[in-house]
Amino acid sequence: MVAKFGKMSYGMNEWVRLQPLIEQEIDIIFMELPHMKRHDFSLVELLVVIGIIGLLAGLLLPAVSSGRQKGMITQAKADMNSIRMALKNVETNYGQMIKTDGAENPTAKFNGKKAKSVKSKDGEKVIAIGNESLKDDDHKDTYREFIRELCAPEDISTANKNINTRNIKFLDAPPEYNEDDDDTIWWSDPWGNPYTVLINVNYTNKVYIPAGTNAKLRDNVSKPKNYDDGWLLSGSVFLYSLGPNGVDNSGLNQNNLGDNTTDDICSWEK
Repeated sequence: MVAKFGKMSYGMNEWVRLQPLIEQEIDIIFMELPHMKRHDFSLVELLVVIGIIGLLAGLLLPAVSSGRQKGMITQAKADMNSIRMALKNVETNYGQMIKTDGAENPTAKFNGKKAKSVKSKDGEKVIAIGNESLKDDDHKDTYREFIRELCAPEDISTANKNINTRNIKFLDAPPEYNEDDDDTIWWSDPWGNPYTVLINVNYTNKVYIPAGTNAKLRDNVSKPKNYDDGWLLSGSVFLYSLGPNGVDNSGLNQNNLGDNTTDDICSWEK
């Protein structure tokens, strides 16, 4: 018989003689493997690896941040739509969204907190809730009590209710809701601020957004036809969020006539 080992051929006697030597060499190799010197990273190699990780993180973080911001904007639009639909349901049940004092410049009260009217453009009368620029008793308190009447009307006495005397729940109360909490702003935007809610109260189906206080709007020569120092919108209720910067820009953002310092999120824009 002939045994083959690689390209070499051995007779049986030679194979019997070589086999113990081969097995011994194999055993020696396997015994030495655990004791082979391990190659450690040098300082330069470590710095290169750290630099690559830092570069990748720098590339990924803006994308993650941008995705998070888009998610918050989507949430704001969903919230505004929920509040708008709640007010539409109030109108279905009570014939109007809110009650006012009927004055020339009307006001409305929610659990004793006052909301004022905004500038008129074409005879419309509009109540603004949660708008800091109107200097209400406290715009955050007014907004909170407005939301309370929509989601937990049973916690407001009948005498202090605006309109929801039948205690109908038009909005879901948030998990953190507490009837004794006078600090938390329920149904705030993702950045913790009240939404500005603009409600037409004289049935003209128009809401004016007085963004004309901004000089850029007044001087812009390419205004849309329905635009004159602000938006005159067709509808009974509109909302906007102050956006990431938390500043009331009267509905301005980079998608309309604003600039990179304005970022309001508007219910009347897609």
